[in-house]
Amino acid sequence: MSDIDAVLAKTDTMINAWPQRAEYYDLKAKVLWYRAVVEKTPTEANLFLLDAIEMHDHAISLRPQWPYSWSSRSLLKSYVGQLDDDFYLGFDAAAKYGPWEKSSNLMLLEAGLVSWGKIGSRYTSLTVQAAERAAAHDPQSVKVLLKKYGKKYPVCSQMQISPRQTKACS
Repeated sequence: MSDIDAVLAKTDTMINAWPQRAEYYDLKAKVLWYRAVVEKTPTEANLFLLDAIEMHDHAISLRPQWPYSWSSRSLLKSYVGQLDDDFYLGFDAAAKYGPWEKSSNLMLLEAGLVSWGKIGSRYTSLTVQAAERAAAHDPQSVKVLLKKYGKKYPVCSQMQISPRQTKACS
């Protein structure tokens, strides 16, 4: 049994003992996401991402106002190309329930960058807003994401620039 399998088994034990604890479903989703990252084939990786999306769905059903679960699910859906109603619902819910959450804003930013050009002007605008909020907390992480996806100009040109946001766009 690999270390990842052992961790997954422990998360299953926690879920079985406390099935109403949304954080355990989010934790399992995180481990499945990690497993997808280390998989050797895209097909196997996508299967783990789909399993992670299901875990976030369950967490959301238990705690519908947790922005982290919503933004995580939208990010994972962007990775597998599922730009469906749940993707957009997650985008809206995360922006509504957690505009102050750094990690949630970074995940929304990345989901928007992954899907840029496919999400329409409303969600492009929400992506820019997530960049602004995330840059207020962590301009370096925003800068890294903008560079990774080659979207520095399209995002920064729409941002309301503050001194910290300037660092993200420099």
